[in-house]
Amino acid sequence: VSFTAPAATLPSINTPGTTTVTSDVDGIATLTGVKANDRAGSQYSVTVTAGSATTSFKLTNLKADQTGFTASAATNPLAFNAITTLSGSGGLSGVASTFAFDPADTTATTFCQLVGSNQLKALAAGGTCKVIATDEGNSNYNPANASFTVSTIKAQQSAFALTPASNSIGVGA
Repeated sequence: VSFTAPAATLPSINTPGTTTVTSDVDGIATLTGVKANDRAGSQYSVTVTAGSATTSFKLTNLKADQTGFTASAATNPLAFNAITTLSGSGGLSGVASTFAFDPADTTATTFCQLVGSNQLKALAAGGTCKVIATDEGNSNYNPANASFTVSTIKAQQSAFALTPASNSIGVGA
């Protein structure tokens, strides 16, 4: 019994082309170890041939979930008026991560501001900002989200010194 699948450059199974298997004593032929290849998309047909009989069945490779996607801020906690870089990693789709505040975090914009496509600025000390990173996925992978919280703290005070304008004070002035 032969199973014939589309070429590997299209949505297909991990054994494109023709694979021949032997049927068991009951005449049942089983093709084992078949998985979707790395291309999601439209329906495709696998043709089964046994002697002069031929039939086909349709399969569809679905998008896969991304695993291992994480996100973080380069600096956490973040001092007042400082800016840190946000990053997402581990996504399988190969697209850049996007960042937004968690809509449930009603005070995020009081303490933080998203700057550009991947930076966060501390606007005030003493709060937190919950950020959601998203890997939008692609034609083969579903979107993935990861969240993290950045705490904002007081900035370090610069050292300063007092220098009197004069070393003497006038009497009765």
